[in-house]
Amino acid sequence: MDIAQFESQISRLTPVGTLSKKNLVALQDSMKIMQFAKGEKIFIEGHEDKSHYYLLEGSISIRSRMSVPKLIEAESPEAQRPLDHFQPRKNTATTKSDCILLQIDSQSFEMVLSWEQSGDYDVTEINAKTDIPSGDWMGRMLKNPIFQNLPAKQLQLLFRRLKTERYHQGDQVVAQGDAGDDFFIVASGRASVMRNTPRTPQGTPVAQLTSGDTFGEDSILSGEPRNASVQILEDAKIMRLSQEDFSEIIQHPNSDSVDFMEAADLVSRNKAKWIDVRQPGEFSQHHLDNSINLPLLFLRLKVTQLDPAYHYIIYCNDGKKSDAGAYLMKKHGFYARALKGGLDATD
Repeated sequence: MDIAQFESQISRLTPVGTLSKKNLVALQDSMKIMQFAKGEKIFIEGHEDKSHYYLLEGSISIRSRMSVPKLIEAESPEAQRPLDHFQPRKNTATTKSDCILLQIDSQSFEMVLSWEQSGDYDVTEINAKTDIPSGDWMGRMLKNPIFQNLPAKQLQLLFRRLKTERYHQGDQVVAQGDAGDDFFIVASGRASVMRNTPRTPQGTPVAQLTSGDTFGEDSILSGEPRNASVQILEDAKIMRLSQEDFSEIIQHPNSDSVDFMEAADLVSRNKAKWIDVRQPGEFSQHHLDNSINLPLLFLRLKVTQLDPAYHYIIYCNDGKKSDAGAYLMKKHGFYARALKGGLDATD
């Protein structure tokens, strides 16, 4: 069945009916019209199904092991609200007649509701100069040039794919040395980026993350283990995106590379500068003339000290770290591209 057939009923649901047209459209991919025969169970007490259900037609019985059954019929006030929206379920829902229900993915629903409450942004209206409240993580994130480059469809997809996780003070989100297969956005709270060295095995704070800040992309882009740990300083809500979704939604639309001949010409005319993101030992053995050696961690720490008037060409041996470095610089508003194929392609 088509959702359009039930638009008038859906518009009366709480809080679905309060959504702006744009956010309702964004949520529609996560909606399904479901048919249930009499006597079927919609959900079961104690189970988690990650869905919100609304009754559109028919009647259902809801009860827990400790309560008497409660009958809910379509068009009743109870049917205008999600059925037993707690997870795990506190009740079992059984159809008392043939029924039609609206099912909505809970994670997507929560994201769109957060988006609505955060101001219902038109991305084209947000830029680096837009004044955004410090606690508004979506607004602060959308000021990032990386997200400014994404089409509205990609942003809608991003918000649908994000998963919400909650952490307490002292929790570790990622550990230095672990495989990097997720990208994160801080929605609320604060976190510290910690770097372990032989002299400071307990870790040294190198940065602090707050609402709207992102982390985890370096490892995804370079294919290397995490180069730092992230520890929660105060209770936080963190949005997680898988490596596959990051590549599809964020990395590919922002990928940009330049071949060696064009890059060398730009550098020779003082229109661009080389940045070598390899380790100092590799740099000392061989590097391109007039290169700046800034391994990824140091590039992250010193990027704001670079001159934004220049075009930067980032390179490493095979191009993987170069992609991470170019992404990082774009995130800070620089014009940066990765050297296609890295130094290996120049031999």
